Amino acid sequence: MVALVYFAKREVPCGTPAPPFERIRMQRTLLAVAALASVATAQLTTVLPVGMANAAGSTSNAFPWGTTASGWTGLKILACYDSSNFTAASINYPILIQGLRWRANDSTASWTGGTYAQGTVSLSTAAVDQAAVTSASFAANHGPDLTVCYNGPVTVLPGTGNGTGVPGPWHVGVTFTTPFLYDPAAGDLAIDTDFPGGTNFSGGTLTSMDIDGTATALSSRVFSSSLYPTPNGTTTNHGIVVEVTYVPAQGLYAGFSSDVQGGASPLSVNFSDNSYSSDPAGVLGWAWDFDGDSVIDSTLQNPTFVYPNCGSYDVTLTVVDASHAPNTITRTAYINTDAVAASFTYSLLAPGVVLFTDTSVPTPTSWAWDFDGDSVIDDTTQNPAHFYASTCTAANVTLTASRLCGAPSTATDTIVLTPSTLAAANSGGNGTTGASAGNIFDVQVTNPDGVKICGVTCRPYNYSGPFTMDLYASDGSYLDLVGGVVRHQVPSAWRLIGTGTATSVGGTTTTSQLTFVPLNTTAYLPQGNFSLAVMMTFQTGSAGVCYTTGSAANWGPFADANMVISPNPTVAGGLGKYNLFGTGANSPRVFNGAFHYSTWSDDGAASIGFAGTGCANSLGQVSALTPSGAPLVGTNLSITVDNLPLSNAIMVTGYGNSTSLFGPLPLDLTSLGAAGCFLRVSTEAPLFLTGVNNQVVWNFSIPNNPAFSGQQFFNQAIVIDFAANAAGAVMSDATGMLIGN
Repeated sequence: MVALVYFAKREVPCGTPAPPFERIRMQRTLLAVAALASVATAQLTTVLPVGMANAAGSTSNAFPWGTTASGWTGLKILACYDSSNFTAASINYPILIQGLRWRANDSTASWTGGTYAQGTVSLSTAAVDQAAVTSASFAANHGPDLTVCYNGPVTVLPGTGNGTGVPGPWHVGVTFTTPFLYDPAAGDLAIDTDFPGGTNFSGGTLTSMDIDGTATALSSRVFSSSLYPTPNGTTTNHGIVVEVTYVPAQGLYAGFSSDVQGGASPLSVNFSDNSYSSDPAGVLGWAWDFDGDSVIDSTLQNPTFVYPNCGSYDVTLTVVDASHAPNTITRTAYINTDAVAASFTYSLLAPGVVLFTDTSVPTPTSWAWDFDGDSVIDDTTQNPAHFYASTCTAANVTLTASRLCGAPSTATDTIVLTPSTLAAANSGGNGTTGASAGNIFDVQVTNPDGVKICGVTCRPYNYSGPFTMDLYASDGSYLDLVGGVVRHQVPSAWRLIGTGTATSVGGTTTTSQLTFVPLNTTAYLPQGNFSLAVMMTFQTGSAGVCYTTGSAANWGPFADANMVISPNPTVAGGLGKYNLFGTGANSPRVFNGAFHYSTWSDDGAASIGFAGTGCANSLGQVSALTPSGAPLVGTNLSITVDNLPLSNAIMVTGYGNSTSLFGPLPLDLTSLGAAGCFLRVSTEAPLFLTGVNNQVVWNFSIPNNPAFSGQQFFNQAIVIDFAANAAGAVMSDATGMLIGN
């Protein structure tokens, strides 16, 4: 009641009534102070997100107090609530938060509870809006007023749910040893819960926490589980239901913020006073020490100070008012000049030549580059160029940068050296698990010269070790019917076009890393529509492959100037497959990964590869076309056609695969008596071939003339087979080739 005494002692001459306006002002002040005093000892509560006091959440989660985290080093959850959750509950003034309670999910289940031997609860005024929380680090989301409010055992009470759709009981509560001053006008509220894993929990069973997962929750979380203490990721529209116990703030509390906390010296910093006083006159005086030398540098409310030199500086603010003892706050190492955040970008200058550009902030004064992950410094210039002998490889590149006296900062990135990379989705959260697993999806090649895929990036999880990645192709969509069966279930409709091996570093569906897999041979796809399958086989047991689930907004298309992944927005993004083209599939499942490729305009290289499937002969076999090598200028190329019942065929060579003399391609030959067979190439140059042992060889002499580089041809064999059908012939697979240097 200090404030009441202070205002009651205002002196006037004896017997002289106070002026009317003065009496009114004093009466209003006394009423306001009395009102605050009446609630100062009575704790109030509000439930976050707003509106959840009498409503069950829309979902549940084990975090933060519903798991023992025995398989993790620890568990850390930052829940960030929009300030409107307070103002909507008429809390538009500073409050002292004195404790929190968490609620069990709505259910009819029972649990016996137990005790976490040690848990920490910290609060801050968030540094960012709740919708913009980041998994870069927990610290990036916390404001400078971060306060450890409780550190000790946390008890989970036993209980039974009140029923589905009915709010569960409040079963976890923490009374703060250090209250937290929160002003909704200053920003959103961050609640940070943290406890170690292992044997930290003792007791019986636990239950899930109540979550408001609707868009109106205005709350997000950053969580750390398998990567503890590094954040695993973020979740928006994730409002952990929590009851806040508070009282209106009484007293004097020093607080401040600044426009920057670091940068290049000399660094000019604008400080803003955020102090609070319950005295009606407010804060009356300020004393700032900006550099930790115990000397007062300013008595302004919102001063500016210039840090001339490199260093780390403590900042102290002491404030006074008319009613309370002075209050002081010190923030250790609050200002750090010349502390570098290392970062870089890269671009391909020429085949194998990569330009690295330093983007560190602030600009460093020293650089150390390791271009190949061998921990040997390769260059010390700011923006170097480096030559890699292989034009399709992955390299771990590290930049270590520093400025003046600032500590070194390191940035590492895995780069893939190809002219083009087209990535699909890259958000985990789900996966298909088995000894082999993968994704099937549609691709459209739009470049008239086609694309030459030299590597694939994919995301295995729950597995550390070597694996094999096989890339399969088929023509058309994976949902087309082939002989009345959906294409992705017909092994004969697919062709292996590339294989590679790599090593996974492990991780969960949300923490696994993209892994680059170089192909043993380049997989060439001409212009056209295809379905592709990226299938992984794990050498040492069951593992998984990550993909993205969700609505059509996640399905694509993912496109660049040369190709499109998931080109048809009405097709559900792709499938997750347990077994190679088996009947089991999960949908929709969007490929987590990328294709790394080049085009003829990038390198002028020769290519030959899959252009379409054939149809089976009377022996149940499909004839394949096998080239002797790449179609290089000045060389002789031969193509062997196998599985020929009569050891003869008509090789059809043409300039295109979209139209022919008979109409658009592919041309269905059912009307000619060859059901299920398609002509896939134009027919400019047919040639009858005979051979032996069910094979023929087609020879092609390529002139030694650079003008032929970039010329495209397509081949397909008409296989003579009188027993196959009424037409007396079937079609082989089709091949596209691009002559190169």
